[in-house]
Amino acid sequence: MELFDKCSLISEPYRLPSRLFSINPVGIGSHLSESLTSFIGRLANAHCVHVGILMAEEIAPIMGKDYLRKIVNRGGKGYSDCAVGFNGIDTGAVDCVAAINHLTGRKDLKYLTLLALSNLFPTRGLLRSTRAWCPVCYCEWHLNNQVIYEPLIWYVKEVEVCFMHLVPLVSNCPNSKCDHPQPILNRYTRPGYCFKCGEWLGLEYKILELDSNHHFTIWQLFKSYCIGELIEYSSNKDEIIVDIPNQLRAYVRQITNGNVAAFARIANIPKVTFWDWYAGKNLPTLGGLLNICFCLGITLVQFLLDPPKPIIHQSINSSFIQRNGKRPRQRSSFDKSAVEQYLVSVLDSDTEPAPSMLRVANRLGYHRKQLYKYFPKLCRDISLRYQKYVKQQRKMRIDNTSLEVDEAIRRIINSGRYPTRKVVESEINKPGALKEMQIRAAWRKSLQNNGIH
Repeated sequence: MELFDKCSLISEPYRLPSRLFSINPVGIGSHLSESLTSFIGRLANAHCVHVGILMAEEIAPIMGKDYLRKIVNRGGKGYSDCAVGFNGIDTGAVDCVAAINHLTGRKDLKYLTLLALSNLFPTRGLLRSTRAWCPVCYCEWHLNNQVIYEPLIWYVKEVEVCFMHLVPLVSNCPNSKCDHPQPILNRYTRPGYCFKCGEWLGLEYKILELDSNHHFTIWQLFKSYCIGELIEYSSNKDEIIVDIPNQLRAYVRQITNGNVAAFARIANIPKVTFWDWYAGKNLPTLGGLLNICFCLGITLVQFLLDPPKPIIHQSINSSFIQRNGKRPRQRSSFDKSAVEQYLVSVLDSDTEPAPSMLRVANRLGYHRKQLYKYFPKLCRDISLRYQKYVKQQRKMRIDNTSLEVDEAIRRIINSGRYPTRKVVESEINKPGALKEMQIRAAWRKSLQNNGIH
C-alpha cells in the first residue's frame, strides 16, 4: 500500500476581488518612493479613464466627501487645492489612503505619503502646491522601459534639485506654446505628461544642458539628500516618534552652553520661533530643522534618530550663514548693457506667448524690482505687452467658446433635447463654461436665435 503525506483540510481564507486593479506602487523603501497622487494617476490610466472620473465616481464617494465630488465635476483650481494634502500628513491623506486601499485591496498605500512624519512637522509649508519633476529622470525611465511615475520627494517644497542628475526640478510644461504650471491633480493628470497640451515632460540631459547653466549651492543639494534619506527611512514605517525638543536641548547645551538665543543666531532662525520649538510649544518646520542640521554638519535622519554626538564648534557651517536671518545670496555682477540689450530684444520679438516681466526676470536671474529700478520704461512696456496678450487670448477663448456653444445648441435641438446650461456644457465638454458672463450671454442669444425663450 502506498502511503501519502498528510494534507491539510484547512481552507485558505477567501479573498474578495477588489473593485479596482491592485497595481503595485513603485519604489517603496527607497528615496524615490512613489507619491499617492502619482498612484491615482496610474490607477486611472490602468482603467482607461481620466483621473476626474476615477475621483468623482469611485474615490470621493468612499471618502465620504460629497463636496470633493462636486469640485471634481466642476473642475478648476479648487480640485488641485484639495489634492495638495493627499501626499501629506493631514486627514485628507488619511481618508484618501483608506479609500484607495479599500478599492484596490492593498494595505501599503500609506507609505506613498508623509503620514509617518505627522508627529514631526506641521502641515504648513511642507508640500508644494503644483507638480515638479526631474525631466532627466523621466527620460531615463522611458528609455529603460520603466514605469513613469512621480516620486514623493518631488512634492516636498524644500526640494529644488534632483541630486541624482544635479538638475533643477521643473514645474512648467516645456512646450513654449503652453508653458502651463502643472496642478497636483487635474481631471486629465497623467504622470510624465502635461495635463493641458499632452506634451511629454521628459528631456535628455544634453538638451537640458544646452538650455541653461545649472549652479547649485551646497545648501540645495544638502536639502535634497536629507529629504531623500528621510523618505527612504520612513517609507515602510507606520509612525516615527522623536522627542525633538530633547534633541534641541542637547545640542544647545553642547554648542552654546545652554544659550538658546546664541544657538538660534547660529542656526539662522528667529529667536522666538526657535524658543517655541525648544520648549515644545510648536513643531519645528522641515526647513528649520534642515537649517539646524546644515549648521551642525549632520543629516536630518541623524538628528532625529541618533543621540547627539560631540561636535567641534569650529566645524559648524556658520560661514554660510548671516546673522540677519537671511541666507546670503550668490551675488553676481549686474551687466546693465547686456540686460538692456536683452530687454530690448524681448520687446522687438514677435514670438508668442509674450513673456511676463516675472518670466523675463527669472530668465535673467535678477529680481523684478532691480530691473524696474534701472529700466522702468522697458519693463513697463514688456508688462503692458503681456497684459495686452493676455486680453487677446481671453477674447479669442471667449469667441471660440461662444461659437462652440452656438453649434452645440443646434445639435442638441436637432436631437430633440432642451439646451439647458448643463447639457450645453456637457456637449462642448467644458463644465462650468457658462458661469462666465460673456459666454452665458452668447448662450442666451443663441437660444433666442433658435426660437427658444
